[in-house]
Amino acid sequence: MSGWAAAWRLARRDLRGGAAGLPVLIGCLAIGVAAVAGIGSLSAGIRAGLAADSRAALGGDLSVDRAYEAAPPETRRWLAARAEAVSAVVRMRAMAAAGNERTLVELKAVDPAWPLHGEMALDPARPLAEALADNGAVADRALFDRLGVAVGDAISVGEARFVLRGAIAREPDRPASGFGLGPRLTVAAAALPATGLLRPGAVTRHALNTRLAPGRSAADVARDFTAAFPDAGWRVRLPEDARRGLREFLDRLGRYLALIALAALLVGGIGVAGAARAFAESRLSTLAILKSLGAPPAFAFRVAMVEALALALAGIALGLALGAALPWAAAPALAPRLEIDPAP
Repeated sequence: MSGWAAAWRLARRDLRGGAAGLPVLIGCLAIGVAAVAGIGSLSAGIRAGLAADSRAALGGDLSVDRAYEAAPPETRRWLAARAEAVSAVVRMRAMAAAGNERTLVELKAVDPAWPLHGEMALDPARPLAEALADNGAVADRALFDRLGVAVGDAISVGEARFVLRGAIAREPDRPASGFGLGPRLTVAAAALPATGLLRPGAVTRHALNTRLAPGRSAADVARDFTAAFPDAGWRVRLPEDARRGLREFLDRLGRYLALIALAALLVGGIGVAGAARAFAESRLSTLAILKSLGAPPAFAFRVAMVEALALALAGIALGLALGAALPWAAAPALAPRLEIDPAP
């Protein structure tokens, strides 16, 4: 017998009998490759999830905001002429009270058009418009714990009273809100004046989120908006700005984890070397028989190499499969913490 085809047939028959070290060889390769492939797959899935989620994280295709002053009518009309929908959001800090308990909250007032992308998830589940109707409010679970209240109870904010209609399970534009000092409380924009908090000098943040008309480029509209209102003090943000900090952190974390995975693969090479040595020693009798039957040294080498490569490919394929499955396995745990859905 000669040639690679004959070497493959003989190697296949030889491997059927098994040999010492095969599980260790395949296992070490699979674990090392799974670590590298898994980190790469998970990082790619998170980046894809960030890209898909960026508009919801920002609150629109384009967002402009500034402190203290609401947008004048001409600013809103300018955006409305280029957008399918415009939503106004007001953010400020306030004190919420229930009985003798008080706590600082991040108060957000939204209009009926909000959110333009994504959706607010509440517990118990109900439409947001229904929850905010008639001086309703929704809040982070932390607010319920701090004030000792439950769904259906009333709290005071400024001079107004709100009925808590649900806990916020997921909020689409939370990443764009930045750092908060207290739990979030969301009310309807129409109910905000009754609180008496919108006074001259109050520290507020007024935002206009837009869902652009088809064919409109967010970058072009942002550039034109800046040119049209150069001295109005607006901060203009695009979807890629909403999670820039998280994206940079995840990129650094991904590189760090990749180095750890590569180190694991290199350390696993010690196990691979030991298993390969045991495998080679278990094949010495087979190679000796081949040579005694007149097989040239090159053919014996081909048989040994085909067997080793087959085992290596089996370990690599198993590792790649495990690594590719990691985003599916990790998504349920990561989604609530990152507030994005990794795309496997």
